[in-house]
Amino acid sequence: KELRQERNNLLKDKIEQGEMLETLKTQLNFFHSEFADLKKCKADLEESLLRVEFLQKIESTLEEEVRDLKLELSSVTANSMTEISRLRAENTAQKLEIESLTATIRNLSVEKTHSVLVPVQEY
Repeated sequence: KELRQERNNLLKDKIEQGEMLETLKTQLNFFHSEFADLKKCKADLEESLLRVEFLQKIESTLEEEVRDLKLELSSVTANSMTEISRLRAENTAQKLEIESLTATIRNLSVEKTHSVLVPVQEY
């Protein structure tokens, strides 16, 4: 009877150990699956990080190009303003010269008219 009891206890222990082993196998499979998912997430994150770094390089390059274009625009604007000022000064000088020539022509015209009229009046 004692041997039978011992045998029953051993069988019960063996069944419990088998159930525990199955539970552990199930948990191990679950952890393997979770680990594989985590590895995939890590790979996805690393790929995303590479994309972000690439986009940051593009952004940096574009910012440099914008700075260069702003400097170039500033230089072109300054040169244009200088040229406009030069052309205005030249235009003003030409207007003054035209006014001077116009006055000279008027004076000559008046003198010529006067020189023609005076001799006629003397007769």
